[in-house]
Amino acid sequence: MYQTKEYTINDITVPFKCEDCIRLRSEKPPIIPNPQYILYVYATSKCNATCEFCSERNYNRENEPFQPELLEKDLLLLTEQNLLKKISITGGEPFLDIKRLNSIVNTIFETLPNIDLSITTNGSFINRVYELDNLDKISQIHISRHHHNQEINDSIFGIKTASIEDLQRIQKELSPGTLSFNCCLIDGYIDSYEGIKMYTETLAKQTGISTFGFISLMGDSEYCRANKVDFSKIRYKLITSEDTRVKDWLYSGDYCKCLVWDQVVDPEVITTSYWWEICENKSDIGRQFIYTPDNHLTVNFNTIADLG
Repeated sequence: MYQTKEYTINDITVPFKCEDCIRLRSEKPPIIPNPQYILYVYATSKCNATCEFCSERNYNRENEPFQPELLEKDLLLLTEQNLLKKISITGGEPFLDIKRLNSIVNTIFETLPNIDLSITTNGSFINRVYELDNLDKISQIHISRHHHNQEINDSIFGIKTASIEDLQRIQKELSPGTLSFNCCLIDGYIDSYEGIKMYTETLAKQTGISTFGFISLMGDSEYCRANKVDFSKIRYKLITSEDTRVKDWLYSGDYCKCLVWDQVVDPEVITTSYWWEICENKSDIGRQFIYTPDNHLTVNFNTIADLG
C-alpha cells in the first residue's frame, strides 16, 4: 500500500503517491519526505500524424487560446509547494504552431528561469527548432521515431517524418545531448532484443544521437492490447548480453517500472537507453500534473481532478 500525501491546490485536495522506486519487489519502498512531480504541458491537442496506438488520436480538436497568465499562476502555485520536478511539453504535435509553442516556452522560462524543460515531437517539423525561443535553455528534444527504417517509420506515423540528413545536421549544431529518440515497442516493428539493438546501432551511427527511450504501449485500445510487446524476454537478453550493461531495474509499486542500460555500438560509441511501462492506466492517486490545451491544471493522464 502506498503512503500518500495530500496537497490542496485551488481549494481541491489531491492525494499523491510519495514512495520511492525499488529494485526488488520484496523491498519496502522508502517514503520520499518531499516528493516532486513532472508537469506535462500539452501545447496542443492537434497532430498531423495518425498513429494507430496513440491515446490522443481521437482528441484532434480546436484549442482554446493560450492564456499565459493562467499557466504562470499554476507554475507559481506548484513551485511554492515544492511540487515541481521538471516540465515536459507534449501534444499533439507541439511544432505545428510555433507561435503558440514559443508563448508557452517563454512563459515557463519567464516564470521559472532555471526549470528543466523538454519537448517531445514526431519530428515532421524538426527544422522549426531554429525558430524556437530559448532554444539554448531547452534540456532535451525527444524525437518520437518508432523504426530506424525511414519508410517504415513514415508509414507508422502516416506522414513524412524527419530525414536522417536533417537529424545529422541538427545534432551537430545543437548542444551535445539535446536530441534523443523515443520508440514505442510495437509487435511486428521494434519488438525484440535484436530489433532494439539494430535500432540503436543504426540511428546512433547515422545521426550521432546516443540517447534512446523505449516505451511499452499503454493505451487502453484494441490496437494497443493486440500489439503490446512482452518485455520480459527482451530484458533477459539485455541482462545476459555481452554488448549491454544494465544500470538500473526499478519498480514504482504497481504503477510503473523501468530499465536503464548502456550498449556498446563500437569502441568509440556507447548509447544509453531506458525502457518504461505504465502498469496502472487508471490510477486513482496522483503521480504527475497535466496542463491541458484549454488552460486547465489537472492530475494524471486519466484525470482524477481538475485543479482549475
